[in-house]
Amino acid sequence: MPPVFKNLIRHPFLNGAIVTTLALALTAALVVSGLIESFLLSPLPYIEDQDVLIAAEVDPLSENGSRNRVSWSMAIHLREHTKAFSQFGIASNAAYTVHTGETTEVAYIPRVSPELFPLLGTVASIGQVITESNAEFAGQRAFVLSDSLWRRRFGADPNIVGRDVRLDDLNATIVGVMPPNFDLPMLGVAQQGWVVMHPEQMPNQDGQFTRHFAFGKLAENTSETQAMDEVARLGAALKRERPELGGTLVTTAFVLRDMLLGSFQKQLWILLAMSALVLMVACLNSGALLLAQAVNRRREFAVRVALGAPSGRLLRQFWLENISITLLSALVAILLSSWLAPLLLTMLPATIGVTRFELPQVGPLLLLVATVAAALAAGLFALMPWLISRGLSIESTLRSGGRTGGSGFAGKFSRGLVSAQITVALALAIGASLLLQSSRELNQVDYGFPVDELFQFRVSTRGDFYPDAASRYQFFEQVRSEISRQPGVDATSLARFSFPSPTTASRPFVQEGDGLLLNETPKKAVIEISSPEIFETHDSGLLYGRFFNEDDQVDSPNVLEINANLAARFWPNENPVGKRVQLDGMPDMWWTVVGVVSDRWSAGHRPAIIDSFILPFKQATPTSTAVFVRSSSGVFPSFESLQRVVWDIDPDVSMFFENRVTDFYADSAWQQRFSMTLIGAFSLLAITLCAAGLYAVLAFAVASRARELGVRSALGASRADLQTHILRSAGGMIIPGLILGLGLAAVGARSLGGLLYNVPELSLSVYLVTCLGMGVVCFLAAWLPALRASRVDPIIALRSE
Repeated sequence: MPPVFKNLIRHPFLNGAIVTTLALALTAALVVSGLIESFLLSPLPYIEDQDVLIAAEVDPLSENGSRNRVSWSMAIHLREHTKAFSQFGIASNAAYTVHTGETTEVAYIPRVSPELFPLLGTVASIGQVITESNAEFAGQRAFVLSDSLWRRRFGADPNIVGRDVRLDDLNATIVGVMPPNFDLPMLGVAQQGWVVMHPEQMPNQDGQFTRHFAFGKLAENTSETQAMDEVARLGAALKRERPELGGTLVTTAFVLRDMLLGSFQKQLWILLAMSALVLMVACLNSGALLLAQAVNRRREFAVRVALGAPSGRLLRQFWLENISITLLSALVAILLSSWLAPLLLTMLPATIGVTRFELPQVGPLLLLVATVAAALAAGLFALMPWLISRGLSIESTLRSGGRTGGSGFAGKFSRGLVSAQITVALALAIGASLLLQSSRELNQVDYGFPVDELFQFRVSTRGDFYPDAASRYQFFEQVRSEISRQPGVDATSLARFSFPSPTTASRPFVQEGDGLLLNETPKKAVIEISSPEIFETHDSGLLYGRFFNEDDQVDSPNVLEINANLAARFWPNENPVGKRVQLDGMPDMWWTVVGVVSDRWSAGHRPAIIDSFILPFKQATPTSTAVFVRSSSGVFPSFESLQRVVWDIDPDVSMFFENRVTDFYADSAWQQRFSMTLIGAFSLLAITLCAAGLYAVLAFAVASRARELGVRSALGASRADLQTHILRSAGGMIIPGLILGLGLAAVGARSLGGLLYNVPELSLSVYLVTCLGMGVVCFLAAWLPALRASRVDPIIALRSE
């Protein structure tokens, strides 16, 4: 080992550059490997999560394969008839006003069936979870608190179990408190508690609406495929019996992890491939540097071979020299990745489920990856000096002092390494450029309403004080009216949804006279409910007809607005005002189109026009609503002042889910932003390493060809001639690398298709501009050694030989 360290110390700058290069590339690979371990390989905080499936309704006509929840009727049908699941649990979103005696708070409290917590294997930090044995006693429903609600409203009372509370008009008993940051999967973040469902109420309230999450635990000796097939078969059978549940959706099931992560899984594998390309560039770069060092050591190799050193011993010696370098690089990479990996999670918005996964940590898997990568890199690096030593002519090498023997092989090999670096670096740069151009296109989208001028919160009316639509409407309208009088508020409105509904929430409809039934029509659009002020608040333009007005009362004919794109699709070349439609969930009612308004676009990294039916708030008043507040200055009343307005109207109603609309739209594109940041960093690192590698190879070539350049200069070659000669040699490495890089980018860009918006995978402008930029970087890296070559003094060069 001493000779190994002696060799490391003998070349501190070269080995330092190699360690830095490999450490940075290994850090990228380890960071992504840590994310994959956390999200794809580590167990979820639920028992045997790989055995938990979720039933869902899928639209086979949807381009993105959107997955919707199931109806209560479907969930009960699956629970009663499935044999593929040994346990079956149901959950649905809900909000309740929590009355604790002293204070009230409207909180997000999902409803759960008694089987769900045991199915997931979760345990309470205090007391018990909801089970069949404690679900109901003495007329009280079991209620489990989140850790945050327990601390905020109950002062972290350790004796909280057994205390009675009221949720709206429901009497409940606290049976337990869950651990900090616990959320049931699929139900979103900020869950404040969980209460037992009212099974007897579900058929009336939720019978045919897809708003329930149905969880199933695989029975013994049952595969995921078998469970999916059974769910699809049972779902189709129920829809044949009850056509109102049909439509065009197909019932199936998905693994819990797949439902939680969705396309993020594919994104992680893409990032892993990109980090592997960066590591490849680093290895090629380091290999070129080590090859240059090996050429300078040819005389040493020749002496060892002349003294009888066996080939295997030389290979072992070279491997030991390089394993020291690569292991040191791996150690630095582990330290860097342990610091960087948790920081990456700050790029993920708190509103998505992936933030609930275990944080990436340096564990056995990452240590194994780093060690194996270091060993493989050392083996590859050892081959180059070993091959040079085997191809040496001992006599000529010793006679020439190691100036010529084997230089042809080494030169060709090093040029090949540089071309390979350019190929990979250009492919990465094009991928980053495509994402950057896509991000620019996304930032320029006109969503159809002023997202930066809107603030939103929700209020809910439940219980005996709001028994009908009229009382709910009176309360909501009073809240809207009072908030509109607040300083700085330009407009307010009410809507059932917090934001324009996503395109995945589309529901079936039929046009009068088209001869279709609701359970068979392929026509779909989002069904929204809004007050007349929504058009002012969202700055909607009226294209045909009229907006809602005071004449649109409960006892008036049912009317609705539609957006321009929907009108063009289903009433082409005609005015749709006066046409009638029938909507999913309201099969016995016809709605008349009274106006056509401008389009609005969905959130996310691939916005699309939301085809919508907009119903008058007074004719279809929901139990919970969003209140939109518009301020042209972007400065909104404080949360406290808005809450006081609500409490002045009803002290038992609290605001919840409050946020700026612009933040929601920004967070919705997190996947593209996450990928763009990492791939951009990878490509920048690859380009830097590539330029450094090209410079190092050409600088070594200039130094080793000093005598040749001196002779050329002595024979009359000008400085321009010498520079042209070196740049022509560089072009033999750059041009093939750029051509191959374009091909590699065209192949790899297909994997980015799901992240791109309004940018083709084979964008000619992006490819040409990025290729040109890469060529300029490579030219500059080659020009500096060429400039040095042109300044060679022929007398000094010839004297040194």
